[in-house]
Formats: sequence, C-alpha cells, structure tokens
Amino acid sequence: MAKPKPLHPPGSDGQMLAALKRYNGGRVLVFVMGAFAEMSEDVSRICDIIAHDLARTHVSYYNDDAKRTKGMYRKRIQKAWGHTAHRGWARLLLDRTRTRTRTNTFPDGTEANAAG
Repeated sequence: MAKPKPLHPPGSDGQMLAALKRYNGGRVLVFVMGAFAEMSEDVSRICDIIAHDLARTHVSYYNDDAKRTKGMYRKRIQKAWGHTAHRGWARLLLDRTRTRTRTNTFPDGTEANAAG
C-alpha cells in the first residue's frame, strides 16, 4: 500500500499546529483529574479563564465589583470541581472495599488475610 502524501511541506507547521499556535501562544491547557483527587497544574488556569468570562458577563448586567465577582465564580468552580474529584476518589475506595469484602481476595489474587 502506498504511503499517503503529506498535506504540508516537511519541516513546516500543518494547519492544526498553526491553529494551535494562534491560541494562547501555542500552549494547550489540559484538564486532568486523577483517581486520587489530584489535578493537573492547568486546572487552576482553566478555572481562572472560566471565572473571568463569567464575571465579565455578570458585571455587564449588574453594577458589581469585577474582582469580587470573579473571586465568587472562581470559588464556586473550585468547590464543584473539588467535590467531583473527591467523589471519584471515594468511589475508588468503595469499589476496592466491595471487591475485597465480597471475594476476600485482591484483584491480583492475594488473600485479604495475608495482606494484613
């Protein structure tokens, strides 16, 4: 089977990379939430961007302080995301507990009594 012909000259940026470089200086923000409620460093920046946009819309309708309004939205977002992360962690713990109590063995086959 023939190799597909590249859509752009070798060594140059393709359309996707060129579009990404126009946004946020080429830096892609990634939202990652782990099983133990840990989050990527970009989560804080994403939260700030969302809170800023919500505050801008809010202030355009109401005569409120922009900085306080942004803080209010940021706190709401952080609270919601924090609860979501910790619910995921709690679910992991519950699933492990259910697995251990139902079968009395761990997924790797070791006995629960042998583990202590």
